[in-house]
Amino acid sequence: MSPHNIMPAVPHRARGVTLIELMVALVIGLVLIGGALAVFMESRQTARVNQTMARLQENGSFAADELARSVELAGYWGQNNATGRVANRTIRVSGSLTDSANALYGASTLTNPGSDCSNTTFPSYSDLHRPLDGLDASPTVTNAFSNAAAQFQYATCAPGYVAGTDVLITRYVEPTATASGSLDNTTVYIRSDPVSGELFVTDASGNGEPSGFSASAQNYRLRSYVYYIRDLVTTDAIPPELVRVETTSFDPANAAGGLATSQEVVMVGVENMQIQYGIDTNGDGSANQYVNASGANAADGVQANEWNNVVAVRFWLLVRPEDNLGIEPGFDASNPTELNPNNFNLPQVTGFDPVDDGFRRILINRTVRVRNHDEET
Repeated sequence: MSPHNIMPAVPHRARGVTLIELMVALVIGLVLIGGALAVFMESRQTARVNQTMARLQENGSFAADELARSVELAGYWGQNNATGRVANRTIRVSGSLTDSANALYGASTLTNPGSDCSNTTFPSYSDLHRPLDGLDASPTVTNAFSNAAAQFQYATCAPGYVAGTDVLITRYVEPTATASGSLDNTTVYIRSDPVSGELFVTDASGNGEPSGFSASAQNYRLRSYVYYIRDLVTTDAIPPELVRVETTSFDPANAAGGLATSQEVVMVGVENMQIQYGIDTNGDGSANQYVNASGANAADGVQANEWNNVVAVRFWLLVRPEDNLGIEPGFDASNPTELNPNNFNLPQVTGFDPVDDGFRRILINRTVRVRNHDEET
Protein backbone atom coordinates (compact mmCIF):
# COMPACT_ATOMS: atom_id res chain seq x y z
CA MET A 1 0.00 0.00 0.00
CA SER A 2 1.28 3.40 -0.92
CA PRO A 3 1.98 5.62 2.01
CA HIS A 4 0.03 8.31 0.28
CA ASN A 5 -3.16 6.27 0.79
CA ILE A 6 -3.00 6.39 4.68
CA MET A 7 -5.67 8.61 6.10
CA PRO A 8 -4.29 11.28 8.45
CA ALA A 9 -5.44 11.04 12.13
CA VAL A 10 -8.13 13.52 13.05
CA PRO A 11 -7.50 14.95 16.51
CA HIS A 12 -10.41 14.64 19.00
CA ARG A 13 -11.79 17.89 20.29
CA ALA A 14 -10.98 18.33 24.07
CA ARG A 15 -14.09 18.15 26.23
CA GLY A 16 -14.50 19.72 29.82
CA VAL A 17 -17.06 19.17 32.59
CA THR A 18 -20.45 20.62 32.10
CA LEU A 19 -21.99 22.98 34.64
CA ILE A 20 -24.47 20.31 35.67
CA GLU A 21 -21.71 17.77 36.30
CA LEU A 22 -19.80 20.34 38.36
CA MET A 23 -22.86 21.10 40.47
CA VAL A 24 -23.53 17.41 41.04
CA ALA A 25 -19.92 16.91 42.13
CA LEU A 26 -20.15 19.88 44.50
CA VAL A 27 -23.37 18.55 46.03
CA ILE A 28 -21.86 15.09 46.53
CA GLY A 29 -18.76 16.66 48.11
CA LEU A 30 -20.85 18.81 50.42
CA VAL A 31 -22.90 15.78 51.49
CA LEU A 32 -19.74 13.83 52.25
CA ILE A 33 -18.18 16.74 54.13
CA GLY A 34 -21.41 17.32 56.04
CA GLY A 35 -21.57 13.67 57.03
CA ALA A 36 -17.95 13.67 58.14
CA LEU A 37 -18.53 16.90 60.09
CA ALA A 38 -21.62 15.42 61.79
CA VAL A 39 -19.66 12.32 62.76
CA PHE A 40 -16.85 14.52 64.06
CA MET A 41 -19.21 16.69 66.13
CA GLU A 42 -21.01 13.64 67.51
CA SER A 43 -17.69 12.01 68.40
CA ARG A 44 -16.52 15.23 70.00
CA GLN A 45 -19.71 15.52 72.07
CA THR A 46 -19.49 11.88 73.09
CA ALA A 47 -15.86 12.35 74.11
CA ARG A 48 -16.82 15.42 76.13
CA VAL A 49 -19.64 13.59 77.90
CA ASN A 50 -17.36 10.63 78.61
CA GLN A 51 -14.70 12.97 79.94
CA THR A 52 -17.24 14.72 82.17
CA MET A 53 -18.61 11.43 83.49
CA ALA A 54 -15.12 10.09 84.13
CA ARG A 55 -14.21 13.27 86.03
CA LEU A 56 -17.41 13.06 88.08
CA GLN A 57 -16.73 9.41 88.84
CA GLU A 58 -13.18 10.26 89.88
CA ASN A 59 -14.26 13.14 92.13
CA GLY A 60 -17.10 11.15 93.64
CA SER A 61 -14.88 8.15 94.30
CA PHE A 62 -12.28 10.34 96.00
CA ALA A 63 -14.91 11.87 98.30
CA ALA A 64 -16.41 8.44 99.03
CA ASP A 65 -12.95 7.00 99.77
CA GLU A 66 -12.28 9.80 102.27
CA LEU A 67 -15.59 9.21 104.06
CA ALA A 68 -15.03 5.44 104.00
CA ARG A 69 -11.56 5.81 105.52
CA SER A 70 -12.93 8.00 108.31
CA VAL A 71 -15.75 5.55 109.06
CA GLU A 72 -13.39 2.57 109.06
CA LEU A 73 -11.03 4.31 111.49
CA ALA A 74 -13.80 5.51 113.83
CA GLY A 75 -13.35 3.97 117.26
CA TYR A 76 -9.65 3.22 116.82
CA TRP A 77 -7.81 4.31 119.98
CA GLY A 78 -4.30 3.11 119.22
CA GLN A 79 -3.30 -0.29 120.55
CA ASN A 80 -6.87 -1.24 121.52
CA ASN A 81 -10.42 -0.17 120.67
CA ALA A 82 -11.99 -0.72 124.11
CA THR A 83 -13.44 2.65 125.09
CA GLY A 84 -13.97 1.47 128.67
CA ARG A 85 -10.22 1.10 129.12
CA VAL A 86 -9.45 4.73 128.22
CA ALA A 87 -9.19 7.01 131.26
CA ASN A 88 -10.37 10.65 131.07
CA ARG A 89 -12.93 9.76 128.45
CA THR A 90 -16.30 11.46 128.34
CA ILE A 91 -18.93 9.28 130.02
CA ARG A 92 -22.52 8.76 128.87
CA VAL A 93 -25.58 7.61 130.76
CA SER A 94 -28.62 6.63 128.67
CA GLY A 95 -27.11 8.33 125.67
CA SER A 96 -26.63 11.74 127.31
CA LEU A 97 -23.40 13.40 128.38
CA THR A 98 -23.10 13.37 132.15
CA ASP A 99 -20.73 14.42 134.90
CA SER A 100 -18.16 11.81 135.90
CA ALA A 101 -14.80 11.48 137.53
CA ASN A 102 -13.60 9.97 134.26
CA ALA A 103 -14.46 13.10 132.29
CA LEU A 104 -11.48 15.15 131.22
CA TYR A 105 -10.53 17.64 133.97
CA GLY A 106 -13.52 16.47 136.06
CA ALA A 107 -15.85 19.11 134.64
CA SER A 108 -18.87 19.66 136.85
CA THR A 109 -21.15 19.94 133.83
CA LEU A 110 -20.30 18.59 130.39
CA THR A 111 -21.93 21.10 128.09
CA ASN A 112 -23.07 20.51 124.51
CA PRO A 113 -21.75 22.45 121.52
CA GLY A 114 -23.76 25.65 121.37
CA SER A 115 -23.57 28.62 119.06
CA ASP A 116 -19.87 29.11 119.78
CA CYS A 117 -17.65 26.32 118.41
CA SER A 118 -14.55 27.74 120.08
CA ASN A 119 -15.79 27.63 123.68
CA THR A 120 -14.90 25.04 126.30
CA THR A 121 -17.25 22.36 125.04
CA PHE A 122 -14.34 20.00 124.50
CA PRO A 123 -15.85 16.90 126.17
CA SER A 124 -18.37 16.64 123.34
CA TYR A 125 -15.56 16.39 120.84
CA SER A 126 -13.71 13.83 122.94
CA ASP A 127 -16.77 11.61 123.37
CA LEU A 128 -15.05 8.27 122.83
CA HIS A 129 -18.26 6.38 123.60
CA ARG A 130 -19.67 7.62 120.32
CA PRO A 131 -16.94 7.34 117.65
CA LEU A 132 -19.68 7.75 115.05
CA ASP A 133 -22.26 10.51 115.22
CA GLY A 134 -24.82 11.75 112.74
CA LEU A 135 -27.09 14.71 112.21
CA ASP A 136 -30.17 14.46 110.03
CA ALA A 137 -31.01 16.80 107.15
CA SER A 138 -32.03 20.10 108.75
CA PRO A 139 -30.38 23.50 109.23
CA THR A 140 -30.99 23.19 112.98
CA VAL A 141 -31.61 19.74 114.40
CA THR A 142 -31.61 17.90 117.69
CA ASN A 143 -28.04 17.79 118.89
CA ALA A 144 -26.64 14.37 118.10
CA PHE A 145 -23.94 14.84 120.73
CA SER A 146 -26.54 14.53 123.48
CA ASN A 147 -29.69 13.65 121.56
CA ALA A 148 -31.41 16.17 123.81
CA ALA A 149 -33.10 19.52 123.30
CA ALA A 150 -29.87 21.50 122.89
CA GLN A 151 -29.36 22.72 119.33
CA PHE A 152 -26.17 22.50 117.28
CA GLN A 153 -25.84 25.85 115.54
CA TYR A 154 -24.72 25.40 111.96
CA ALA A 155 -24.47 29.14 111.42
CA THR A 156 -21.23 29.32 113.42
CA CYS A 157 -20.01 25.72 113.70
CA ALA A 158 -20.61 24.84 110.04
CA PRO A 159 -20.84 28.05 107.98
CA GLY A 160 -22.54 27.69 104.62
CA TYR A 161 -24.31 24.46 105.60
CA VAL A 162 -26.75 23.36 102.85
CA ALA A 163 -30.17 22.69 104.31
CA GLY A 164 -31.54 19.24 103.57
CA THR A 165 -28.16 17.48 103.66
CA ASP A 166 -26.84 15.15 106.37
CA VAL A 167 -23.81 15.54 108.63
CA LEU A 168 -21.33 12.80 109.60
CA ILE A 169 -19.09 12.96 112.67
CA THR A 170 -16.18 10.57 113.29
CA ARG A 171 -13.66 10.23 116.12
CA TYR A 172 -10.46 8.17 116.19
CA VAL A 173 -6.71 8.49 116.59
CA GLU A 174 -4.15 8.67 113.83
CA PRO A 175 -2.70 5.21 113.08
CA THR A 176 0.85 6.59 113.18
CA ALA A 177 2.14 7.10 116.71
CA THR A 178 3.83 10.33 117.85
CA ALA A 179 7.10 10.08 119.75
CA SER A 180 7.15 11.41 123.30
CA GLY A 181 9.54 14.22 122.43
CA SER A 182 7.55 15.34 119.37
CA LEU A 183 4.14 16.12 120.90
CA ASP A 184 2.48 19.34 119.69
CA ASN A 185 1.35 21.85 122.29
CA THR A 186 -2.33 22.18 123.36
CA THR A 187 -3.14 19.06 121.34
CA VAL A 188 -5.29 16.08 122.29
CA TYR A 189 -3.71 12.62 122.37
CA ILE A 190 -4.48 9.14 123.64
CA ARG A 191 -1.64 7.14 125.16
CA SER A 192 -2.44 3.45 124.94
CA ASP A 193 -1.06 -0.05 125.20
CA PRO A 194 -2.88 -3.36 124.63
CA VAL A 195 -4.61 -3.27 128.04
CA SER A 196 -5.26 0.41 128.85
CA GLY A 197 -5.30 3.98 127.58
CA GLU A 198 -5.60 7.59 128.70
CA LEU A 199 -6.78 10.70 126.91
CA PHE A 200 -4.65 13.77 127.64
CA VAL A 201 -3.95 17.30 126.40
CA THR A 202 -0.47 18.76 126.18
CA ASP A 203 0.30 22.14 127.66
CA ALA A 204 1.80 25.14 125.89
CA SER A 205 5.21 23.42 125.91
CA GLY A 206 4.02 20.05 124.64
CA ASN A 207 4.21 18.37 128.05
CA GLY A 208 1.55 16.29 129.77
CA GLU A 209 2.21 12.70 128.72
CA PRO A 210 0.73 10.37 131.37
CA SER A 211 2.80 7.70 133.11
CA GLY A 212 2.11 4.21 134.44
CA PHE A 213 1.96 2.40 131.09
CA SER A 214 3.83 -0.63 129.81
CA ALA A 215 6.95 -0.25 127.68
CA SER A 216 4.92 -0.79 124.49
CA ALA A 217 2.66 2.23 125.08
CA GLN A 218 2.64 5.00 122.47
CA ASN A 219 0.93 8.35 121.88
CA TYR A 220 -1.72 8.80 119.16
CA ARG A 221 -3.26 12.10 118.12
CA LEU A 222 -7.04 12.29 118.50
CA ARG A 223 -8.98 13.24 115.36
CA SER A 224 -12.53 14.56 115.53
CA TYR A 225 -14.12 15.40 112.16
CA VAL A 226 -17.48 16.86 111.17
CA TYR A 227 -18.31 16.27 107.47
CA TYR A 228 -21.01 18.40 105.85
CA ILE A 229 -22.03 20.05 102.56
CA ARG A 230 -21.11 23.73 102.31
CA ASP A 231 -22.22 26.36 99.82
CA LEU A 232 -20.79 29.75 100.70
CA VAL A 233 -21.76 31.39 97.38
CA THR A 234 -24.90 30.18 95.62
CA THR A 235 -23.66 30.58 92.04
CA ASP A 236 -22.79 28.04 89.36
CA ALA A 237 -19.23 29.35 89.29
CA ILE A 238 -18.67 28.26 92.91
CA PRO A 239 -20.55 24.99 93.45
CA PRO A 240 -21.31 23.29 96.78
CA GLU A 241 -18.50 21.25 98.30
CA LEU A 242 -17.93 18.50 100.83
CA VAL A 243 -15.89 19.90 103.72
CA ARG A 244 -14.83 18.71 107.13
CA VAL A 245 -14.34 20.60 110.38
CA GLU A 246 -11.48 19.29 112.50
CA THR A 247 -10.80 19.90 116.16
CA THR A 248 -7.19 21.01 115.96
CA SER A 249 -6.31 21.95 119.54
CA PHE A 250 -7.70 22.53 123.01
CA ASP A 251 -6.26 24.87 125.60
CA PRO A 252 -7.77 24.12 129.03
CA ALA A 253 -6.20 27.29 130.42
CA ASN A 254 -8.28 29.43 128.08
CA ALA A 255 -11.80 29.20 129.46
CA ALA A 256 -13.19 31.71 126.95
CA GLY A 257 -12.14 29.91 123.82
CA GLY A 258 -10.01 26.88 124.44
CA LEU A 259 -11.27 24.84 121.49
CA ALA A 260 -9.80 25.53 118.04
CA THR A 261 -11.17 24.13 114.78
CA SER A 262 -10.26 24.36 111.11
CA GLN A 263 -12.09 23.66 107.86
CA GLU A 264 -10.75 21.62 104.96
CA VAL A 265 -12.34 21.07 101.55
CA VAL A 266 -12.60 17.36 100.77
CA MET A 267 -14.07 17.69 97.25
CA VAL A 268 -15.64 20.51 95.24
CA GLY A 269 -18.88 19.74 93.41
CA VAL A 270 -20.54 17.47 96.00
CA GLU A 271 -23.95 19.10 96.43
CA ASN A 272 -25.87 16.55 98.51
CA MET A 273 -25.02 13.92 101.11
CA GLN A 274 -27.48 11.50 102.70
CA ILE A 275 -26.49 8.94 105.33
CA GLN A 276 -28.08 5.91 106.96
CA TYR A 277 -26.70 3.71 109.72
CA GLY A 278 -26.77 -0.08 109.87
CA ILE A 279 -27.94 -1.33 113.27
CA ASP A 280 -27.12 -4.78 114.64
CA THR A 281 -30.31 -5.66 116.51
CA ASN A 282 -29.55 -9.28 117.43
CA GLY A 283 -25.83 -9.25 118.22
CA ASP A 284 -24.63 -11.29 115.24
CA GLY A 285 -22.33 -8.52 114.00
CA SER A 286 -24.36 -7.77 110.85
CA ALA A 287 -26.68 -4.87 110.10
CA ASN A 288 -30.33 -5.89 110.34
CA GLN A 289 -31.76 -2.51 109.38
CA TYR A 290 -30.58 0.84 108.03
CA VAL A 291 -32.05 3.96 109.63
CA ASN A 292 -31.46 7.72 109.76
CA ALA A 293 -29.38 9.46 112.40
CA SER A 294 -32.42 10.27 114.50
CA GLY A 295 -36.07 9.36 114.67
CA ALA A 296 -39.00 9.03 117.02
CA ASN A 297 -38.52 5.27 117.28
CA ALA A 298 -35.99 2.56 116.43
CA ALA A 299 -37.59 1.94 113.04
CA ASP A 300 -36.99 5.56 111.98
CA GLY A 301 -33.60 6.48 113.44
CA VAL A 302 -30.69 5.59 115.70
CA GLN A 303 -31.79 5.91 119.32
CA ALA A 304 -29.58 7.48 121.98
CA ASN A 305 -28.47 4.13 123.37
CA GLU A 306 -27.99 2.41 119.99
CA TRP A 307 -24.88 4.09 118.62
CA ASN A 308 -22.68 1.30 119.92
CA ASN A 309 -24.77 -1.07 117.80
CA VAL A 310 -23.95 0.74 114.55
CA VAL A 311 -21.93 -1.74 112.50
CA ALA A 312 -22.16 -0.13 109.04
CA VAL A 313 -22.69 3.23 107.38
CA ARG A 314 -24.38 3.73 104.00
CA PHE A 315 -24.04 7.09 102.27
CA TRP A 316 -25.09 8.74 99.02
CA LEU A 317 -23.14 11.59 97.39
CA LEU A 318 -24.58 13.66 94.53
CA VAL A 319 -21.73 15.08 92.44
CA ARG A 320 -21.69 17.72 89.66
CA PRO A 321 -18.82 19.40 87.74
CA GLU A 322 -16.72 21.76 89.80
CA ASP A 323 -16.87 24.77 87.46
CA ASN A 324 -18.80 26.35 84.58
CA LEU A 325 -16.72 24.44 82.04
CA GLY A 326 -18.93 21.49 82.87
CA ILE A 327 -22.07 23.15 81.49
CA GLU A 328 -23.39 21.40 78.35
CA PRO A 329 -25.60 23.64 76.19
CA GLY A 330 -28.62 21.68 75.05
CA PHE A 331 -28.35 19.06 77.77
CA ASP A 332 -31.91 18.17 78.78
CA ALA A 333 -31.76 16.71 82.28
CA SER A 334 -35.42 15.72 82.15
CA ASN A 335 -34.99 13.60 79.00
CA PRO A 336 -34.87 9.93 80.06
CA THR A 337 -32.95 9.04 76.88
CA GLU A 338 -29.97 11.11 77.97
CA LEU A 339 -26.87 9.26 79.10
CA ASN A 340 -27.29 10.51 82.66
CA PRO A 341 -30.60 12.29 83.29
CA ASN A 342 -31.00 14.08 86.60
CA ASN A 343 -33.50 11.76 88.26
CA PHE A 344 -31.99 10.38 91.45
CA ASN A 345 -33.37 8.33 94.30
CA LEU A 346 -32.09 9.71 97.57
CA PRO A 347 -33.21 8.53 101.02
CA GLN A 348 -35.23 11.03 103.07
CA VAL A 349 -35.76 13.16 99.96
CA THR A 350 -39.11 13.07 98.17
CA GLY A 351 -39.12 13.94 94.47
CA PHE A 352 -35.54 15.14 94.42
CA ASP A 353 -34.94 16.92 91.11
CA PRO A 354 -31.84 19.12 90.67
CA VAL A 355 -32.32 22.32 88.74
CA ASP A 356 -31.95 21.94 84.97
CA ASP A 357 -28.78 24.03 84.75
CA GLY A 358 -26.86 22.18 82.03
CA PHE A 359 -24.73 20.19 84.48
CA ARG A 360 -24.58 16.41 84.44
CA ARG A 361 -24.60 14.67 87.79
CA ILE A 362 -23.85 11.23 89.19
CA LEU A 363 -24.92 9.55 92.40
CA ILE A 364 -22.25 7.68 94.36
CA ASN A 365 -23.58 5.08 96.80
CA ARG A 366 -21.39 3.10 99.17
CA THR A 367 -21.79 0.94 102.25
CA VAL A 368 -18.87 0.81 104.70
CA ARG A 369 -18.45 -1.59 107.60
CA VAL A 370 -17.46 -0.17 110.98
CA ARG A 371 -14.24 -2.04 111.75
CA ASN A 372 -13.51 -0.84 115.27
CA HIS A 373 -16.67 -1.88 117.05
CA ASP A 374 -16.53 -0.63 120.63
CA GLU A 375 -15.52 -3.39 123.06
CA GLU A 376 -16.24 -1.11 126.05
CA THR A 377 -14.14 -3.06 128.52
